[in-house]
Amino acid sequence: AHDNARLIGPNQFFIRQSTSQARSHEAWVSLVSNIVDLQLFNITLNKPTTTLGDEPSDILMYESNVDLSQNGDVAIGTFIAVAEQTEKIETFDLVVLKKLIELLNEPANKNNRATLNLSLSSITSNTFRSEIFRLLDSQPMLKERIVFSISSYVAAEAKEAFDSFVELAHQKLYR
Repeated sequence: AHDNARLIGPNQFFIRQSTSQARSHEAWVSLVSNIVDLQLFNITLNKPTTTLGDEPSDILMYESNVDLSQNGDVAIGTFIAVAEQTEKIETFDLVVLKKLIELLNEPANKNNRATLNLSLSSITSNTFRSEIFRLLDSQPMLKERIVFSISSYVAAEAKEAFDSFVELAHQKLYR
């Protein structure tokens, strides 16, 4: 509703016609657990990042997008927040990476680069770090095609963890 009100204009409101996002905390926990455990989501590439040059075809990379639509109306922000609260976020981030690897290995995407959004919990976990670097080490052609994306808020709030992750990524992936 907030996003719709912003589109309408200042001091406006929007009344949602359905209550599909009005779930209890317990319902959100159950939904997130099912989605993560059963891998009930897809990854798509969208929002290309291009150069500022004259050629619109100069695509640098694509934003990877988590598509939760097969689960009904699921707000990604709430989904991520609940996944972090319930310690499902590392598993989720790892499955996202695996699905992104599959997608980038498809012939139609053989030359594409894509972002991979990671949570603070994931980048600080030694288990997660070991697993992603093992996965990427087994896919040497993808090392240059996956760009880790971490919010500036996370980078600023957890500077030591962020710096440690970046340093380790450089050591493990670009030795």
